Amino acid sequence: MAYNLVAIANAASLIGRLTTGLLADKYGPLNIMTPFTFSAAIFTYVWPLTRTMSSILPLTVLYGICSGAFVALVGSPVVSMGSADSVGERTGLLFSMTAIGALSGPPISGAIRGLSNSTDAGRAWRPVGIYAGTMVLVAVGLMCLTRRMVIGRWGKGII
Repeated sequence: MAYNLVAIANAASLIGRLTTGLLADKYGPLNIMTPFTFSAAIFTYVWPLTRTMSSILPLTVLYGICSGAFVALVGSPVVSMGSADSVGERTGLLFSMTAIGALSGPPISGAIRGLSNSTDAGRAWRPVGIYAGTMVLVAVGLMCLTRRMVIGRWGKGII
């Protein structure tokens, strides 16, 4: 069953992609993406602590929903952050920065996993979960900072 977890997460991401897209139309993509990404960070922290299939399956589904929100909405906020003339520049910059994390994250995670001397698989993956969850929380912090900088204040506003 463990080999099906990626497929289950991908199937669950469809729910997150569709529902958050509808919510983003009403409340703004960054306003929706931020709490869902925060939830994904929490699930990333919890993932190495799961021991049974009855605990990892719901976690996989919930993580899939939350990550689906990020995948669906990641490019949307940059459209409303400036003039239409520079949408391509902002989108290119966004995905260039995203590529750095996507290319460097897995080797760093592998190095962290390789440094673990634990023979217990659950304990060996905990540092990787902590690293990955922390990186997602850093992303959430940057989303909050971006929202603050674009709106000009904390509080209400659609972006």
